Amino acid sequence: MKQDLTHISVYSLIVEDGTKLKKLLETGKLKPIDDEIERYMYWYVKRRLEQNGYMHYEISNFAKPGYQCKHNLDCWSQKEYLGFGVNASSFENSTRFSNTESMATYMKNISNGDIFKNIKVEEKMNEQDLMNEYMILGLRKIKGININEFRQKFQKSLLNVYRDKLMKLLKEDLITIDINDVKLSKKRTRPCKYSMGRIHIERNNYGKSTFN
Repeated sequence: MKQDLTHISVYSLIVEDGTKLKKLLETGKLKPIDDEIERYMYWYVKRRLEQNGYMHYEISNFAKPGYQCKHNLDCWSQKEYLGFGVNASSFENSTRFSNTESMATYMKNISNGDIFKNIKVEEKMNEQDLMNEYMILGLRKIKGININEFRQKFQKSLLNVYRDKLMKLLKEDLITIDINDVKLSKKRTRPCKYSMGRIHIERNNYGKSTFN
Protein backbone atom coordinates (compact mmCIF):
# COMPACT_ATOMS: atom_id res chain seq x y z
CA MET A 1 0.00 0.00 0.00
CA LYS A 2 2.93 2.33 0.65
CA GLN A 3 3.84 2.22 -3.05
CA ASP A 4 0.40 3.65 -3.94
CA LEU A 5 0.20 1.58 -7.13
CA THR A 6 -2.63 2.41 -9.52
CA HIS A 7 -3.30 -1.17 -10.67
CA ILE A 8 -2.84 -4.55 -9.00
CA SER A 9 -3.47 -8.04 -10.44
CA VAL A 10 -4.02 -10.97 -8.06
CA TYR A 11 -3.61 -14.45 -9.53
CA SER A 12 -3.26 -17.89 -8.08
CA LEU A 13 0.01 -19.50 -9.13
CA ILE A 14 -0.36 -22.22 -11.76
CA VAL A 15 2.30 -24.91 -11.50
CA GLU A 16 3.62 -25.66 -14.98
CA ASP A 17 5.13 -28.94 -16.16
CA GLY A 18 8.90 -28.98 -16.45
CA THR A 19 9.47 -26.26 -13.84
CA LYS A 20 11.57 -26.51 -10.72
CA LEU A 21 8.51 -25.72 -8.62
CA LYS A 22 6.64 -28.67 -10.13
CA LYS A 23 9.58 -30.96 -9.31
CA LEU A 24 9.72 -29.70 -5.71
CA LEU A 25 6.01 -30.44 -5.29
CA GLU A 26 6.31 -33.89 -6.87
CA THR A 27 9.21 -34.84 -4.62
CA GLY A 28 7.42 -33.59 -1.50
CA LYS A 29 9.94 -30.86 -0.76
CA LEU A 30 7.12 -28.35 -1.03
CA LYS A 31 3.48 -28.80 -0.11
CA PRO A 32 0.65 -27.29 -2.18
CA ILE A 33 -1.50 -24.66 -0.51
CA ASP A 34 -4.85 -25.90 0.73
CA ASP A 35 -7.86 -24.55 -1.20
CA GLU A 36 -9.35 -23.05 1.95
CA ILE A 37 -6.13 -21.19 2.70
CA GLU A 38 -6.03 -19.93 -0.87
CA ARG A 39 -9.60 -18.63 -0.56
CA TYR A 40 -8.76 -16.93 2.74
CA MET A 41 -5.68 -15.29 1.18
CA TYR A 42 -7.72 -13.99 -1.74
CA TRP A 43 -10.50 -12.52 0.38
CA TYR A 44 -7.94 -10.95 2.71
CA VAL A 45 -6.22 -9.24 -0.23
CA LYS A 46 -9.58 -8.19 -1.68
CA ARG A 47 -10.68 -6.55 1.59
CA ARG A 48 -7.37 -4.77 2.10
CA LEU A 49 -7.32 -3.40 -1.43
CA GLU A 50 -10.92 -2.19 -1.33
CA GLN A 51 -10.34 -0.59 2.07
CA ASN A 52 -7.48 1.35 0.50
CA GLY A 53 -9.39 2.75 -2.45
CA TYR A 54 -8.96 0.05 -5.07
CA MET A 55 -11.94 -0.94 -7.20
CA HIS A 56 -12.42 -4.63 -7.89
CA TYR A 57 -13.39 -4.59 -11.58
CA GLU A 58 -12.45 -8.09 -12.80
CA ILE A 59 -12.01 -11.43 -11.05
CA SER A 60 -8.26 -10.95 -10.66
CA ASN A 61 -7.80 -7.21 -11.12
CA PHE A 62 -8.07 -4.14 -8.90
CA ALA A 63 -7.45 -0.50 -9.80
CA LYS A 64 -7.66 3.00 -8.46
CA PRO A 65 -10.56 4.93 -10.06
CA GLY A 66 -9.75 5.72 -13.68
CA TYR A 67 -6.90 3.22 -13.93
CA GLN A 68 -8.70 0.09 -15.11
CA CYS A 69 -6.79 -1.67 -17.92
CA LYS A 70 -8.56 -0.50 -21.10
CA HIS A 71 -7.06 -3.23 -23.30
CA ASN A 72 -8.16 -6.01 -21.00
CA LEU A 73 -11.63 -4.52 -20.63
CA ASP A 74 -11.91 -4.46 -24.42
CA CYS A 75 -10.83 -8.11 -24.59
CA TRP A 76 -13.37 -9.13 -21.92
CA SER A 77 -16.01 -7.22 -23.90
CA GLN A 78 -15.00 -9.14 -27.05
CA LYS A 79 -13.89 -6.05 -28.94
CA GLU A 80 -11.50 -6.40 -31.86
CA TYR A 81 -7.76 -5.81 -31.53
CA LEU A 82 -4.59 -6.27 -33.58
CA GLY A 83 -1.26 -7.54 -32.25
CA PHE A 84 2.05 -6.70 -33.91
CA GLY A 85 5.30 -8.61 -33.47
CA VAL A 86 6.45 -12.19 -32.91
CA ASN A 87 3.73 -14.45 -31.47
CA ALA A 88 1.31 -11.51 -31.14
CA SER A 89 -2.39 -12.41 -31.13
CA SER A 90 -5.28 -10.62 -32.84
CA PHE A 91 -9.06 -10.77 -33.09
CA GLU A 92 -10.81 -9.34 -36.13
CA ASN A 93 -13.88 -10.23 -38.22
CA SER A 94 -14.82 -13.08 -35.84
CA THR A 95 -11.39 -14.65 -36.41
CA ARG A 96 -8.61 -15.27 -33.91
CA PHE A 97 -5.12 -15.40 -35.37
CA SER A 98 -1.52 -14.98 -34.26
CA ASN A 99 1.93 -14.42 -35.70
CA THR A 100 4.63 -17.05 -35.94
CA GLU A 101 6.56 -17.83 -32.75
CA SER A 102 9.90 -17.86 -34.61
CA MET A 103 11.86 -14.61 -34.67
CA ALA A 104 13.98 -15.86 -37.58
CA THR A 105 10.91 -16.75 -39.66
CA TYR A 106 9.21 -13.49 -38.72
CA MET A 107 12.16 -11.36 -39.82
CA LYS A 108 12.74 -13.42 -42.98
CA ASN A 109 9.15 -12.96 -44.13
CA ILE A 110 9.31 -9.23 -43.48
CA SER A 111 12.59 -8.93 -45.39
CA ASN A 112 11.06 -10.80 -48.33
CA GLY A 113 7.90 -8.71 -48.26
CA ASP A 114 5.81 -11.76 -47.31
CA ILE A 115 4.40 -10.39 -44.08
CA PHE A 116 1.17 -12.37 -44.34
CA LYS A 117 3.15 -15.62 -44.15
CA ASN A 118 3.71 -14.76 -40.50
CA ILE A 119 0.00 -15.11 -39.73
CA LYS A 120 -1.51 -18.33 -38.42
CA VAL A 121 -5.31 -18.45 -38.39
CA GLU A 122 -6.29 -20.16 -35.16
CA GLU A 123 -10.07 -20.07 -35.28
CA LYS A 124 -12.89 -18.72 -37.40
CA MET A 125 -15.76 -18.35 -34.95
CA ASN A 126 -19.42 -18.82 -35.80
CA GLU A 127 -22.24 -17.02 -34.01
CA GLN A 128 -22.63 -19.67 -31.31
CA ASP A 129 -18.89 -19.62 -30.62
CA LEU A 130 -19.00 -15.84 -30.30
CA MET A 131 -21.97 -15.87 -27.94
CA ASN A 132 -20.41 -18.57 -25.74
CA GLU A 133 -17.13 -16.71 -25.51
CA TYR A 134 -18.92 -13.42 -24.86
CA MET A 135 -20.61 -15.04 -21.86
CA ILE A 136 -17.38 -16.48 -20.46
CA LEU A 137 -15.35 -13.31 -20.93
CA GLY A 138 -18.16 -11.10 -19.67
CA LEU A 139 -18.54 -13.06 -16.46
CA ARG A 140 -14.94 -12.24 -15.62
CA LYS A 141 -16.01 -8.63 -15.11
CA ILE A 142 -17.40 -7.83 -11.69
CA LYS A 143 -20.23 -5.86 -13.27
CA GLY A 144 -21.02 -8.91 -15.39
CA ILE A 145 -22.83 -8.99 -18.71
CA ASN A 146 -25.27 -6.29 -19.70
CA ILE A 147 -28.41 -7.94 -21.08
CA ASN A 148 -29.20 -5.07 -23.47
CA GLU A 149 -25.63 -5.00 -24.82
CA PHE A 150 -25.88 -8.73 -25.59
CA ARG A 151 -29.08 -8.09 -27.56
CA GLN A 152 -27.52 -5.20 -29.46
CA LYS A 153 -24.47 -7.27 -30.37
CA PHE A 154 -26.20 -10.52 -31.37
CA GLN A 155 -29.79 -9.43 -32.04
CA LYS A 156 -30.94 -12.14 -29.64
CA SER A 157 -32.15 -12.32 -26.05
CA LEU A 158 -29.49 -13.56 -23.68
CA LEU A 159 -32.16 -14.90 -21.33
CA ASN A 160 -33.79 -16.89 -24.12
CA VAL A 161 -30.57 -18.29 -25.60
CA TYR A 162 -29.21 -19.47 -22.24
CA ARG A 163 -32.45 -19.91 -20.29
CA ASP A 164 -31.88 -23.51 -19.10
CA LYS A 165 -28.20 -23.02 -18.30
CA LEU A 166 -28.83 -19.79 -16.43
CA MET A 167 -31.55 -21.40 -14.33
CA LYS A 168 -29.16 -24.18 -13.28
CA LEU A 169 -26.49 -21.63 -12.36
CA LEU A 170 -29.01 -19.62 -10.36
CA LYS A 171 -30.09 -22.69 -8.39
CA GLU A 172 -26.45 -23.43 -7.59
CA ASP A 173 -25.95 -19.82 -6.44
CA LEU A 174 -23.18 -19.31 -8.99
CA ILE A 175 -24.71 -16.24 -10.66
CA THR A 176 -27.15 -13.43 -9.99
CA ILE A 177 -29.55 -11.91 -12.53
CA ASP A 178 -31.29 -8.56 -12.26
CA ILE A 179 -33.18 -6.43 -14.76
CA ASN A 180 -29.97 -5.31 -16.49
CA ASP A 181 -27.13 -7.72 -15.76
CA VAL A 182 -25.97 -11.29 -15.34
CA LYS A 183 -22.95 -11.61 -13.05
CA LEU A 184 -21.08 -14.07 -10.87
CA SER A 185 -22.33 -14.34 -7.31
CA LYS A 186 -19.95 -13.45 -4.51
CA LYS A 187 -19.66 -17.20 -3.93
CA ARG A 188 -17.77 -17.53 -7.23
CA THR A 189 -16.01 -14.17 -7.49
CA ARG A 190 -12.51 -15.32 -6.73
CA PRO A 191 -9.48 -16.24 -8.85
CA CYS A 192 -9.16 -19.83 -9.93
CA LYS A 193 -8.40 -21.90 -12.97
CA TYR A 194 -11.43 -20.78 -14.91
CA SER A 195 -13.54 -23.80 -14.16
CA MET A 196 -16.23 -22.72 -11.75
CA GLY A 197 -18.86 -25.27 -10.98
CA ARG A 198 -20.90 -25.42 -14.18
CA ILE A 199 -19.28 -22.29 -15.64
CA HIS A 200 -16.20 -23.18 -17.60
CA ILE A 201 -14.26 -22.50 -20.74
CA GLU A 202 -12.88 -25.22 -22.95
CA ARG A 203 -10.31 -24.36 -25.59
CA ASN A 204 -9.51 -26.31 -28.72
CA ASN A 205 -6.01 -25.08 -29.71
CA TYR A 206 -7.02 -21.43 -29.36
CA GLY A 207 -10.14 -19.79 -28.11
CA LYS A 208 -12.82 -22.43 -28.78
CA SER A 209 -15.36 -21.81 -26.06
CA THR A 210 -18.27 -23.60 -24.48
CA PHE A 211 -20.62 -22.21 -21.88
CA ASN A 212 -22.03 -24.97 -19.66
